Amino acid sequence: MTLNSNRNSSLNAWISLLIASMFEIGYALSVDASEAFSNLPWSITAVIFFLLTLYFLSRALRSIDVGVGYAVWAGIG
Repeated sequence: MTLNSNRNSSLNAWISLLIASMFEIGYALSVDASEAFSNLPWSITAVIFFLLTLYFLSRALRSIDVGVGYAVWAGIG
């Protein structure tokens, strides 16, 4: 039972890391569309993507080594 629990935890961490990477891409695109945060709707979108990125990244790094997690997150995003 513990082995399955560890596998599920690890899988959930990697899924969270992939979601964080997708939100990071959304953040980068939103910042570009916000035209240096002068376009309010895109600026709000960028802030939301940024907060979601931080949430899912912090969730993933509870189980994944920080060096590995950051390298994968930065490489994707």
